[in-house]
Amino acid sequence: MLEFRDLLRCTGVCQAWCNFMIDWPEFWQKLSVEMPQVQRSTLDPLLRRQAQEFRLDGPMDAGLVHDVLMFLAYSDNHFMQNLSFNNLTLNNQDIKLLAGALKSTSPPVKRVEFSNCTLPAEKVIDPVLSACSSMEYVSFSQDSISPREYSIPPPKRSQIILPQVEFSSLTYLKLKFSGRGLCSTSLMQEQTGYLTGIIRRSPNLIHLFMDSGGGIHQGHILLQALKYCPLIQNIVVSDCANMPETIMSAIDENEYQAPISDGPSSSSSRPSITPGLRRLVLTGGSIKLEKGSLSSIFKRVYKTIELLYLHYDGSQVNTSSFYRLAYHGAPRLREIRMSTENGCGSSSNQPPIAKALAALFSWCPALEVLEINDTFSSRGSSGYAYLKVDNEVLKAIAENCPYIRYIKVTGRSAHTSNGMLDFVNTGGSRLTYLEIDLDRDIIRKVVDALKALQTLHCRADSYSYRATMNQQERTEVEQILHERGGTLVLG
Repeated sequence: MLEFRDLLRCTGVCQAWCNFMIDWPEFWQKLSVEMPQVQRSTLDPLLRRQAQEFRLDGPMDAGLVHDVLMFLAYSDNHFMQNLSFNNLTLNNQDIKLLAGALKSTSPPVKRVEFSNCTLPAEKVIDPVLSACSSMEYVSFSQDSISPREYSIPPPKRSQIILPQVEFSSLTYLKLKFSGRGLCSTSLMQEQTGYLTGIIRRSPNLIHLFMDSGGGIHQGHILLQALKYCPLIQNIVVSDCANMPETIMSAIDENEYQAPISDGPSSSSSRPSITPGLRRLVLTGGSIKLEKGSLSSIFKRVYKTIELLYLHYDGSQVNTSSFYRLAYHGAPRLREIRMSTENGCGSSSNQPPIAKALAALFSWCPALEVLEINDTFSSRGSSGYAYLKVDNEVLKAIAENCPYIRYIKVTGRSAHTSNGMLDFVNTGGSRLTYLEIDLDRDIIRKVVDALKALQTLHCRADSYSYRATMNQQERTEVEQILHERGGTLVLG
C-alpha cells in the first residue's frame, strides 16, 4: 500500500488518475487518518478542479502541509479565488510551492490569509504578491504578544527594499506581528524598511490595517502610505489590527473587506474611488510616531478626513496637531473619538488641551459624532482631567458644529452648569444623544432646550457635590424623553 503522500501525488498525474483516486474509498479512508483537519467536502472540489475557496487549518504534520502545497502547485487548478492558512508551520520551500500554485491559477487568486503561521511576514508577503500580480487582499496575523518597544527609529534609506514588481491590484493589506525573533532595533528597522518597500509599490492600496505593537515603526509606514498610495481610504493601527468595535456599527463591513470574486475582474470593473484618507484610527500604547508626525498627517488629510479615532493609551497628547488641523480646517470631518483610558498628559511645551480642542471644533462644520473618553481621570484622585471639555470647548461646539447629534464625554467634569446651559441655549438643535457629567438641578432645562434630544445620560464621574433631582421632575423628564423615543439615565 502506498503512503498517503504518494497517493496525494497520484491525483496530479493526469485527469484519469485523479478520477480514479477520487472514486477509490481507501483514498478517503487514508485521508481521514492522515489529514483529519481537512474535510472531504473541501478537498473533493479541489481535486476535481472546481474549488473557488481553499482553507488549510492546523496543527498539521509539516510533511503533509508540504504535500498539500505541492499538490496545489502542480494540480493546475484554474478555479481557486480565495486561500486561507491557519496555525501551520511553514518554511521557505512551502512558500515557494504556494507561489507556484498562485502562478497556475486562472482566473488569478484574489485573496489570501495567513493566521498564526510560523514564518516571518517578510518571507510570505513579497513572494505571494510577486507570484500573483492580481492579488487584491493579503492578511497576515499572529496572535502572540508583540514587543512593546517605544523607541524604534524609522528605517534608514539603505534598509528600504523595493520589490521588483508593482502590486497594482493590491487594495487591502493587514499586518499583525508576533514580534518573534525581533530582538534588536536593527532588525525592527529592517522589517519596517521591507514593509515600506511593499507600500511604495502598491499604488492602489485602499485599506491598511497594522498592529499597534509589533517590531515596526507604524508612523513611518503610515506616512509612506499617504505619500505613495493616493487611493488610501482607511488606515487603522490597533492592538488586533482591526477596526474598533465601537465604530463598526456605523460602517458597512463589506466596504473594507476584500471581495469574494465570482470570476475574472479588472481594475476597470471596480467602482471609482475619490482619492484621500477618510478614516484614521490610532490606538495602543506602543504606536511608534515621531514628534510632529500627527501634524504632518493632518496636513495631508484635512480635506478628506471623515473619522478620527485617537486613543492616547500611555502616550502624550500632541495638542499642537489639533491646531494644525484647525489651521487647515476639516470640512468633511464627521466623527471624532478620543480616549485616555490608560493615562496620558501633554508636555509643558504643548498648548493647553482645552484650548486646542476648542480651536479644533471651531473648524469642524460637518461634525456629527463626538466621543471623549477620559475615564483615567475619573479613576484617579487628583481631580485633573486630561482631555478637558470645559466651557470654551462646549461654546466652540455650539457655535461651529450645527450638525452635532451625538456627544459622549466620559470623565471628570471640566465645565460648569452655566457653561452647559449656554451650550444648550446656543446650539445642539440636532442633538439626539448626550452623555456627560451633569448637575442634576439643570437636567430639566437641558431637556427643554434640546428639542431633538432623545437620550440623556447624566454621568457622575466627578467627586464634587452633585445636586439631587426631585422625583416629580425626574418623572416629567422621563416622560418627555420617552415620548421622543429615548430615556433618562442617572449615574
